[in-house]
Amino acid sequence: MQSRPVVATEQPSEQAAWAERNTEPSRWYALYTRSNYEARVASVLSAQSVETYVPTCPAWSRRSRVPRLADTPIFPGYVFIHSPLTKEVWLTVKKTTGVVRIVGCGNEPTPIPDHEIESLRTVLAVQPVVVGHPRLRAGQHVRVVRGPLAGVYGTLVHVARNRHRLVITVELLNRSVSTSIDASLVEPCDT
Repeated sequence: MQSRPVVATEQPSEQAAWAERNTEPSRWYALYTRSNYEARVASVLSAQSVETYVPTCPAWSRRSRVPRLADTPIFPGYVFIHSPLTKEVWLTVKKTTGVVRIVGCGNEPTPIPDHEIESLRTVLAVQPVVVGHPRLRAGQHVRVVRGPLAGVYGTLVHVARNRHRLVITVELLNRSVSTSIDASLVEPCDT
């Protein structure tokens, strides 16, 4: 008994869906990637003429002994692409190392409205999200590095997730002033 080779063919409904996608305009889609592959996936797809967007914000890196501010993805594990989802683009995306799947319902990718991506870009351009320094603690002497209080030294009396309570003391007068300050604006100092 001879067996016939199995040939994968597309169903007529799939062919119609691809034909419809070939005429659609560029839309935003989300790709789910492997952990820490966002930059690699974006780089590979950009090199193949697919517009990509990985929203990032500065955050304190814990990968080295010296803490440093590094750009980290706001949505870890996701890369946004802007393209008409033709069969060629679909195959390029699916074959890219690090891409797990295109986000959607079942096997059908779900487009993201343009205004959502534009809103995200606008907010991040105006005010990037910054997380507090990982090694700050109450009672520690700090220096303000940015903002209207840049160069001011003080003591942290309360450490919160995004806002710290900073006390600035004038030793000569034995008086103190307390203010709330954004966590990203201070860094530890020796004095």
